[in-house]
Amino acid sequence: MARLLEQGFNVTGIEPSAEMRRLAAKNIPASLISEGSVLKLPASASSIDFVYAIEVFRYLDTYDNAQGHREIARVLKPGGIYFGTYVNKWALDGFRQLSQVRQLVERLTGVPRRYHVEFETPSSLCEKLRTAGFSQVMAHGAMFAPLRVLHKVSPRLGAAVSRLTMPHETWLSDIRPFRSFAGHLIIMARR
Repeated sequence: MARLLEQGFNVTGIEPSAEMRRLAAKNIPASLISEGSVLKLPASASSIDFVYAIEVFRYLDTYDNAQGHREIARVLKPGGIYFGTYVNKWALDGFRQLSQVRQLVERLTGVPRRYHVEFETPSSLCEKLRTAGFSQVMAHGAMFAPLRVLHKVSPRLGAAVSRLTMPHETWLSDIRPFRSFAGHLIIMARR
């Protein structure tokens, strides 16, 4: 939000967590941050030009994702743009498989779930957004997926390989045959 403000945009932040609103207020005026959720945005219909949701939908379940997508479509002006990030279901970093192992361990031990992660594929996500009311939807891959594992195993090696792969990021993560294996999905959709 601070960067958008610096560029002269009028912005409003929506955040359900009081602690996160408090932290955000260190960088931007607190009056620009409202309590709320993507499930019920505190904005009137067709009133916003651009919505971005970074790392939001990964923590919501399928039903809440659908509701959040409908809410974004509701508040966007005709022709308005939505930009969001998602976790790729078939990413080569093994995050989905690790998540499934954690779920199994939690079930077997009776330990309550710490958090939920929703995984998406480029094609199913595009279809979900069209169903929610978006007319143009584009999915892009980002982050050559095995890099995440490399950074965890050895931050130094991960940084070195990242420097080598970054010039080729588009080819490695975003061309159609590889997009489904990228670490993240970036969505751009127009109402």
